[in-house]
Amino acid sequence: MTFMPFGRQVGLAGQPSPALAQTQSAVAPTSSEPSLDRALAGLTDAEVQDYKSWTAKEKLMFLAGYQWVAVSTAKGLRRVDGTPFDGFLSVGISKALEFLNTIAPFLGLSPDLASGANQAATIVQEAQGKTQPQGQTIATKYRLLRDRIAWELAMQGATVEFEVVGDDAANPGVIFTRKVGEDKAPDYSAVFSTMTPKEMWDAGLKLQDKYDELQVPFKRLDLSSANPRMGVGGVPVLAIIITAIVGILAFFWLYSHVSQSRRLADTAIGIINSDPNLTTQQKLDAINKLKDANSFFDDMFGQKFPWTTLVIGAAVVGAAYFLLPSIVAFFTPKESGYRPRSAHA
Repeated sequence: MTFMPFGRQVGLAGQPSPALAQTQSAVAPTSSEPSLDRALAGLTDAEVQDYKSWTAKEKLMFLAGYQWVAVSTAKGLRRVDGTPFDGFLSVGISKALEFLNTIAPFLGLSPDLASGANQAATIVQEAQGKTQPQGQTIATKYRLLRDRIAWELAMQGATVEFEVVGDDAANPGVIFTRKVGEDKAPDYSAVFSTMTPKEMWDAGLKLQDKYDELQVPFKRLDLSSANPRMGVGGVPVLAIIITAIVGILAFFWLYSHVSQSRRLADTAIGIINSDPNLTTQQKLDAINKLKDANSFFDDMFGQKFPWTTLVIGAAVVGAAYFLLPSIVAFFTPKESGYRPRSAHA
């Protein structure tokens, strides 16, 4: 077969940077083998033993999960054509902050708006201060293992492609696709930077299913209310990866739930329209900012997402994600006799 050793083939869209555009000749696979010792040096003994037990299935799921987390939490990168790139979570946090900053001047005019905005701000603060840094730490910690796993899969006959997320020494800060294996269409692709918010959300939920099938020890973000649990960390590497995925999904779930159930956008727009101190253009500018910020989340959930049937799920997820009684109390249903619809209802 025509083997393209590790790091030798780069699949790119747009105009490559000079370093990426260089033609590289094929060499013997062993000369490009990523060091196993280096890949395992930063891991605990338990993580090393976990890795040694992996079959091709676990390796593929590690690659997919790692890449989803690394791309989601990426920030301040650029694509090969020079355009800026921020990941799924990074953009979500930015859009949420944009929304909250736009409604900030009007919070004093509505206690309900102020209360809802405070809850939304807590969610964003948690994501910005914990979820995103944890994901970035995971991306750094397991990067060399990612390289090693891709090479091992190629040595087993598979062609895989994944994204280098700004950490290539010759192209710092650039996100691009690397193919490892034969010079052919990939057998497995872990490329996420081209996905829409909806596609990223769906991919995260599908990864939960795949990790479940592998019997990885974690608790999932289940939107059916049949099993409304939040991910928890475990010793195995795959459990750590999927926990990061669940945490990222939880941010979007919780923020969107608060925003829609508390009608933050509608309330803010009503206040803006009735404010006699704003000109027509100022009102239009503020409303357009709100709609632009919300469109990112609307692309994922739409206007008809059944939030009202999932209150219990939100309550338990909120407890696990924040450990904040005020958030949990808000999500707890108030009506006596209320029963959430089950997954089979």
